[in-house]
Amino acid sequence: MDLSPIALTSIANARLYVLRDANDATQDDMLTLLINAYTGAVFAYTRREWLPETNGDSRKFTFTGGGFLSLEPFELRNLTSITMYTDMPTADQRVLVAGTSTVQGEFRLHPPNRTAEGTYQWITLPQSAYGVSSFGSPAYYNNPYPYGPVGRTAPLDFEVTVVGDWGVGTVPDDVELAVLIAIKDAYENPSGYASGIEGGLSFTESQDAITGPESRARNLPIEARALLTPYKRGSQVVTA
Repeated sequence: MDLSPIALTSIANARLYVLRDANDATQDDMLTLLINAYTGAVFAYTRREWLPETNGDSRKFTFTGGGFLSLEPFELRNLTSITMYTDMPTADQRVLVAGTSTVQGEFRLHPPNRTAEGTYQWITLPQSAYGVSSFGSPAYYNNPYPYGPVGRTAPLDFEVTVVGDWGVGTVPDDVELAVLIAIKDAYENPSGYASGIEGGLSFTESQDAITGPESRARNLPIEARALLTPYKRGSQVVTA
């Protein structure tokens, strides 16, 4: 079994944390399985693009015309260009103008000062829609798409292509530790049992303080989630 290219920890670190021996390769297959599985769990829980770090890549997004474009599940480190209507013929596409000290830009990257990890997670774009003017004729609102039925004012789904450098590119120590905690928990307690008898001694695990499906056995343990929660991508609220 191969380690995922986006793994959030290494085999050596997993050996050291779980087996207390960085040179013990006897459990590498199991550790690789757990690293890959919990890497995916951390990506899903935080909704962040930790790895890989890519440069000059083109990503396509659906834009409904309201002005807000989420980049999830991606993270933009540096922007090269934004082109609207890229599912239309080239003549109908529009490359947005970036702002300068003397020119108002046609878009804004958010959060304005980047995330703590140095990335952008959403963009505000020019609004686009179509509908009917007050004179009853089709009104053209900043988009090249065919007009819809008379009286329809709901926006279409537009394609927007963003070119730039993507991915956080580094794994914070506490994010890696969260993965290692989850790996060790699953390795030492693969059945997820809460009580049992070992060597004539009975025991009961302390209960997870959080209830619900996310707290069930073999999910990310509460200690790992506590480390990851500050990194979770939150909901953005945009007001007109």
